Amino acid sequence: SIAGSLRAMVADLPPRYRRAVALTHFDGMTQRQLAKRLGLSPSGAKSQVQRGRALLREAVLECCDLDLDSGGRIADYHARRRCDC
Repeated sequence: SIAGSLRAMVADLPPRYRRAVALTHFDGMTQRQLAKRLGLSPSGAKSQVQRGRALLREAVLECCDLDLDSGGRIADYHARRRCDC
C-alpha cells in the first residue's frame, strides 16, 4: 500500500527533513515541540517540515499516479515504475 511505502520514502529523505517529518507525522509532535526538541526557531522547524513534505510529495509523485477525491484525499493510485507502493 502507499501508506506503508511512505515510511520507506521518509527514510530516504535527507536527515534533517527525515527527522522533522518523522517526528511530526509519525510521532505526533507539533512543530513547536519539534522546534524546542531540535533547538530551532518555530519558523525553522516549520521550514524543515514543509521542505520534507515537499520532498516526500515529489517522491510519491515520481513513483505513483494518484487519483484524488473531491476533498483532495487519495482515492486510488497506480505505480508508475517499480516501487514499494
